[in-house]
Amino acid sequence: MGYDEIWRNGLGVHLILIGSLFPISAILILKKWQYCRQFYALVILGTFIIPNVNGDSFIYLPFALIMPCLLIAYLFKYGKAKVYFGT
Repeated sequence: MGYDEIWRNGLGVHLILIGSLFPISAILILKKWQYCRQFYALVILGTFIIPNVNGDSFIYLPFALIMPCLLIAYLFKYGKAKVYFGT
């Protein structure tokens, strides 16, 4: 997919946000910042939900919620993740 096609399809802003927020959240997770799990959950939800809500693909929204919910449950409920973050 070329540069012009990305912006014509309305994906440019989403890709910029994803490209800038995921590295920030990775750094915060590695530094064990107090609210890194919440920030990562927000980034993950935004990545999966905003493209579906913004377009005409509401039918895919329940499927787009499955992966973020599993990742968020892992970060907040799994024992080893709790130990890593000290909660």
